[in-house]
Amino acid sequence: MPPALHIIFSRDPDVAIAAEYHRWYETRISRVPGEPGAAPARYELVPALDEPAEADRYTSAAVYEIDAPDPGAISALTAKVASASLEGAERFVQIRVSSWLAVPLGERRERGETGGDAVPQSLQLVFSDAGDAGHRVCDESLDGWYEQHLDEILSIPGFTSAQRYRLTTVTAPPGGAIPGRRLCVYTTTKPPAELRAEMERMDLLSADSYSRLKHVDSTGPALPQWWDTVRFASWNLIPLTPDR
Repeated sequence: MPPALHIIFSRDPDVAIAAEYHRWYETRISRVPGEPGAAPARYELVPALDEPAEADRYTSAAVYEIDAPDPGAISALTAKVASASLEGAERFVQIRVSSWLAVPLGERRERGETGGDAVPQSLQLVFSDAGDAGHRVCDESLDGWYEQHLDEILSIPGFTSAQRYRLTTVTAPPGGAIPGRRLCVYTTTKPPAELRAEMERMDLLSADSYSRLKHVDSTGPALPQWWDTVRFASWNLIPLTPDR
């Protein structure tokens, strides 16, 4: 099984000092407390799908791989980013953040193709949930459909692997709209604009286009009864270079 993930989304405090903020993050927020070796991979966030995403306009992500997650340490790390209380970080007070603990579900799925205009270590994160407060879709139904749906996504040129996770929200701002139940992390080999064009061409860009596809194409999983309650939010994660 792959390691668990601690994922932190943040919004750069100000365009004029974004580079300074990233340098501060790299030097001051380098590890999960109590997790040796748990250094983050950091990314620029680029919205991927048509579904409504988080209104907070998150711009950056940090992804930590952790073998034995400690909820207390994870909460402390998120609080540090949110409060920016360390020495030298006074200009970054009240950074907007959301964070999650992601525990793997099942095995990693590989497509086996690595061609295309490579964007090394780029990811696409798709958050999902279905149902409402009074009619929650059971895990078995949601997970069963998504496991079949992975083959449809991995048939899109530029998508090379998929790993699903169970999410626990560590922190979220008031009014946050990111679905916090399931996550799928895809590895990708095309820039965001090309991925979007491929998804649009195959009618896999949004919940509405997928619904239209299923009315004319019976291959793949059938449209579940709860589809009108499904929610997605998705970003492409582009690795941050040292000077950003």
